[in-house]
Amino acid sequence: MLSGCVVAPPHPRHFPAPRVRVWVPFPIWFVPVAGYHHSEGSYDRDRYECYRVAVRETGVDPGGMTPLQERSSSTPPGAEVAAGAAVGAVAGGIVSSSRNAGAGMVIGALLGAAAGAVAQDSRERAERAERAEREARDSRDARSRRGPDDDLTREEQRMFRSAMSECMERRGYRPR
Repeated sequence: MLSGCVVAPPHPRHFPAPRVRVWVPFPIWFVPVAGYHHSEGSYDRDRYECYRVAVRETGVDPGGMTPLQERSSSTPPGAEVAAGAAVGAVAGGIVSSSRNAGAGMVIGALLGAAAGAVAQDSRERAERAERAEREARDSRDARSRRGPDDDLTREEQRMFRSAMSECMERRGYRPR
């Protein structure tokens, strides 16, 4: 009954441009081509999106800034609690006598929900610890590098420039 009272939040029709400056260790600049309409902030958004496209196409990340995709768990928040409650209710109904099946199901659901909440908390703590370890390792690796352009060969730079230039040209920019 309560689910009928829930109203989904409105979805924005406009997605703001990311506030990320793309740093590439070798110079690569673009200027808008006349005749194309470019809104304010579109250069940064286009450059960021083309950077990601070039990284995906070439496998080269010159700035080392593209984050690894977060591994999201396959279970939505609260799923462990709901599953524990369901399993507990079924188990409580089976274990209790037929006269007390309702009470057994309620008690089983409460115990199952508590067990599910403990399991969910444990999983979330493990994910946070793993994420913190990964971030610490990534920052250590970034500090230990000599320099981003020392790691790239000329061929990798050429491939990346070509992929990024091609993407930016499709969006109405030309290399400067």
